[in-house]
Amino acid sequence: MKITTFEIRLHNPQPVYYAGQTVAGQVYLELAAELDFRAITLALHGDANVAWTEHHGSGKSRRTVHYRNNETYLNIKLYLIGDGKEKSKLPAGGHNFPFSITLPMNLPSTFIGDHGRVLYLFKCNIDRPWKRDNNLHLYITVVSLLDLNQDPNAASPMTNSGSKKFGCLCCTTGPLSATLSLPKLGYVCGETIFFSASIENLSNKVMTKSTIKLIERDIFISARGKQRHSNRIILTHQEETIAPGASFTWSNVGLLIPPLPPSQLIYCNIIDIIYTVELSVDPSGIGFDLDVPVNITIGTIPLRQQYQHINYQYQPDANAPPPAIGAPPPDMSAPPPPSYGEVAHGGAAMEGTEGEGNEVQGGGTYAPSYPTYAFNKS
Repeated sequence: MKITTFEIRLHNPQPVYYAGQTVAGQVYLELAAELDFRAITLALHGDANVAWTEHHGSGKSRRTVHYRNNETYLNIKLYLIGDGKEKSKLPAGGHNFPFSITLPMNLPSTFIGDHGRVLYLFKCNIDRPWKRDNNLHLYITVVSLLDLNQDPNAASPMTNSGSKKFGCLCCTTGPLSATLSLPKLGYVCGETIFFSASIENLSNKVMTKSTIKLIERDIFISARGKQRHSNRIILTHQEETIAPGASFTWSNVGLLIPPLPPSQLIYCNIIDIIYTVELSVDPSGIGFDLDVPVNITIGTIPLRQQYQHINYQYQPDANAPPPAIGAPPPDMSAPPPPSYGEVAHGGAAMEGTEGEGNEVQGGGTYAPSYPTYAFNKS
């Protein structure tokens, strides 16, 4: 085999970048013998795709509809050596081909969900005359900048309450009531959401459990505006039974936010993300839960009032490695940035391939592969 090593080596040891930063590195090629080639190219492509399948009708009138959509954010191609026309030769030995690409500021975050995803892919190609090309793929994680200081509601406290009665019209019980309070609505990953909650059970039912949840609600939008929703419970904190006539109070309990894509998935028009802290009380027997939700915003730049001892204006340093996702500005200590899998949470494989007799809505295409680092040698 002529090619013994073929790698994309990034200067940043973890391939996580904020929008606006520079992705720099080199393509390394180790040859056991002279190699004929026309060009070695490096492309960086970023796009979003959504796709899902729905079945309508029954019997002979049953039909399958595939909903799709896509957006492209990056499509950059660099010629590292050669022009793709004239045949050239590379001698045996090691070869380094440096590259540097500055990411635009208006990129959505990497995201993988049940029915859609945003991915950024490096593809290196060795164009070889009269032979099969060699290809190498490498995914990177991009995190968009969502500044909580630009959100007028991020620092505001919020309280929401709810109540319900059980039974029929002639014999209803006393009410079950619940209140959930948060000191603010804006958070970053790695921060703790402190909350207070109270539950008063004046009904004749036992409440089997009460739960605080951090929920991610994903919205996928097809090319014709059809929406598909998907919920994922990120965190839970659960308490046990509440007897009839009893009450229960949480005070300053915390939920530590793991690495997550920022709210809204800004700059992406076909996927939206909403985060909700929800208090849920589950009654015994027949009866629906009492749910008390509060929507929050998860950003990447924290509220300045939390770091008043630092006076800064955030400007990404193109030559510095990115700070940890959701961490304070670079001058502050922070844990290392999360991995690709932590930022882009694992989702189910996307549904929907066009087949005979199926209707297709929208012109989006979807054919990404999960991150791979192998290449074909020859």
